[in-house]
Amino acid sequence: MAPRKLSDSDKQQITSIYCQPGETTSTLAKKFGISSSTVSRVLKQMLPDNEYAKLMKWKRSGERGSFPLKDSDVVDQLSSK
Repeated sequence: MAPRKLSDSDKQQITSIYCQPGETTSTLAKKFGISSSTVSRVLKQMLPDNEYAKLMKWKRSGERGSFPLKDSDVVDQLSSK
């Protein structure tokens, strides 16, 4: 079976959903029928390096504290599409 091709809309959804508490690369991989590494690649492509780093730090901390990208123009743009 050929790998699933993700649309731009899929990539935007993946990024937007991942920014929510409780979502992991594994949960998104299952939802979209792709691998966890593909989810990680999408996130790296969709977010600027500094915002990707903030998001990963927040996720690895157990999502404690405030959401690091709440004022991000990138996430706002993704959410409005």
